[in-house]
Amino acid sequence: MQAQRDGRNAGDRSAADVETLERIAAERFTCRAYLPDAVPTDVIERIVEIAKRAASWCNVQPWHAIVTSRDTTERFRAALVAHAAQHPGIDADMPFPDEYRGVYGERRREVGYALYAALGIARDDR
Repeated sequence: MQAQRDGRNAGDRSAADVETLERIAAERFTCRAYLPDAVPTDVIERIVEIAKRAASWCNVQPWHAIVTSRDTTERFRAALVAHAAQHPGIDADMPFPDEYRGVYGERRREVGYALYAALGIARDDR
Protein backbone atom coordinates (compact mmCIF):
# COMPACT_ATOMS: atom_id res chain seq x y z
CA MET A 1 0.00 0.00 0.00
CA GLN A 2 1.40 3.39 -0.95
CA ALA A 3 0.76 6.55 1.03
CA GLN A 4 -1.37 9.13 -0.74
CA ARG A 5 -1.42 12.89 -0.54
CA ASP A 6 -3.49 15.22 -2.69
CA GLY A 7 -4.82 12.21 -4.61
CA ARG A 8 -1.35 11.09 -5.78
CA ASN A 9 0.61 8.03 -4.78
CA ALA A 10 3.95 8.77 -3.16
CA GLY A 11 5.62 6.93 -6.06
CA ASP A 12 4.07 9.23 -8.68
CA ARG A 13 6.50 12.11 -8.19
CA SER A 14 7.79 13.74 -11.32
CA ALA A 15 11.44 13.86 -12.31
CA ALA A 16 11.32 17.61 -11.63
CA ASP A 17 10.19 16.93 -8.04
CA VAL A 18 13.08 14.52 -7.52
CA GLU A 19 15.58 16.95 -9.07
CA THR A 20 14.30 19.74 -6.83
CA LEU A 21 14.74 17.57 -3.74
CA GLU A 22 18.24 16.56 -4.85
CA ARG A 23 19.19 20.20 -5.44
CA ILE A 24 17.86 21.27 -2.05
CA ALA A 25 19.73 18.46 -0.28
CA ALA A 26 22.96 19.17 -2.20
CA GLU A 27 22.84 22.92 -1.47
CA ARG A 28 22.00 22.53 2.23
CA PHE A 29 24.49 24.04 4.66
CA THR A 30 24.75 25.17 8.25
CA CYS A 31 24.86 28.93 8.69
CA ARG A 32 26.08 30.46 11.93
CA ALA A 33 26.79 33.99 10.74
CA TYR A 34 24.07 36.33 9.56
CA LEU A 35 23.94 39.72 7.94
CA PRO A 36 22.18 42.52 9.84
CA ASP A 37 19.82 43.13 6.89
CA ALA A 38 16.08 42.92 7.58
CA VAL A 39 14.25 39.98 6.00
CA PRO A 40 10.99 41.01 4.29
CA THR A 41 7.86 39.95 6.18
CA ASP A 42 6.46 38.01 3.21
CA VAL A 43 9.65 35.92 3.07
CA ILE A 44 9.41 35.13 6.79
CA GLU A 45 5.75 34.17 6.46
CA ARG A 46 6.54 31.85 3.54
CA ILE A 47 9.37 30.18 5.48
CA VAL A 48 7.09 29.57 8.46
CA GLU A 49 4.35 28.15 6.21
CA ILE A 50 6.81 25.71 4.65
CA ALA A 51 8.38 24.82 8.02
CA LYS A 52 5.00 23.89 9.49
CA ARG A 53 5.01 20.82 7.23
CA ALA A 54 8.45 19.62 8.33
CA ALA A 55 8.71 16.24 9.99
CA SER A 56 9.68 16.05 13.65
CA TRP A 57 10.64 13.29 16.02
CA CYS A 58 7.48 11.30 16.89
CA ASN A 59 5.48 14.11 15.24
CA VAL A 60 5.76 16.23 18.39
CA GLN A 61 6.53 19.50 16.54
CA PRO A 62 8.70 20.71 19.47
CA TRP A 63 9.42 24.14 18.01
CA HIS A 64 8.29 27.68 18.62
CA ALA A 65 9.03 30.65 16.40
CA ILE A 66 9.77 34.14 17.63
CA VAL A 67 10.19 36.76 14.93
CA THR A 68 11.66 40.13 15.82
CA SER A 69 13.07 43.12 13.99
CA ARG A 70 15.39 46.04 14.57
CA ASP A 71 15.61 47.20 18.20
CA THR A 72 13.49 44.30 19.43
CA THR A 73 15.95 41.86 17.88
CA GLU A 74 18.85 43.54 19.67
CA ARG A 75 17.02 43.49 23.04
CA PHE A 76 16.09 39.84 22.49
CA ARG A 77 19.68 38.94 21.57
CA ALA A 78 21.02 40.70 24.67
CA ALA A 79 18.47 38.93 26.88
CA LEU A 80 19.41 35.53 25.42
CA VAL A 81 23.11 36.17 25.98
CA ALA A 82 22.46 37.26 29.58
CA HIS A 83 20.26 34.21 30.23
CA ALA A 84 22.82 31.82 28.75
CA ALA A 85 25.57 33.38 30.88
CA GLN A 86 23.51 32.91 34.05
CA HIS A 87 22.28 29.39 33.17
CA PRO A 88 25.15 27.42 31.63
CA GLY A 89 24.55 23.92 30.39
CA ILE A 90 22.38 22.16 27.89
CA ASP A 91 18.62 22.59 27.96
CA ALA A 92 17.54 20.41 25.05
CA ASP A 93 13.94 19.46 24.36
CA MET A 94 15.05 15.83 24.02
CA PRO A 95 17.89 14.29 26.06
CA PHE A 96 21.16 13.70 24.24
CA PRO A 97 22.42 10.11 24.26
CA ASP A 98 25.10 9.31 26.83
CA GLU A 99 27.07 7.54 24.12
CA TYR A 100 26.83 6.73 20.44
CA ARG A 101 26.88 2.99 19.79
CA GLY A 102 27.35 0.86 16.71
CA VAL A 103 27.23 2.58 13.36
CA TYR A 104 26.38 5.91 15.02
CA GLY A 105 29.58 5.86 17.07
CA GLU A 106 31.58 4.86 14.00
CA ARG A 107 30.10 7.70 11.95
CA ARG A 108 30.75 10.19 14.73
CA ARG A 109 34.40 9.15 14.95
CA GLU A 110 34.82 9.29 11.15
CA VAL A 111 33.37 12.79 11.01
CA GLY A 112 35.61 13.89 13.88
CA TYR A 113 38.71 12.50 12.17
CA ALA A 114 37.73 14.17 8.88
CA LEU A 115 37.13 17.50 10.62
CA TYR A 116 40.51 17.51 12.35
CA ALA A 117 42.24 16.40 9.13
CA ALA A 118 40.55 19.23 7.21
CA LEU A 119 41.76 21.68 9.87
CA GLY A 120 45.29 20.26 9.73
CA ILE A 121 45.21 19.06 13.34
CA ALA A 122 47.15 15.84 13.96
CA ARG A 123 45.40 13.09 15.90
CA ASP A 124 48.05 13.19 18.65
CA ASP A 125 47.78 17.01 19.04
CA ARG A 126 46.17 17.42 22.44
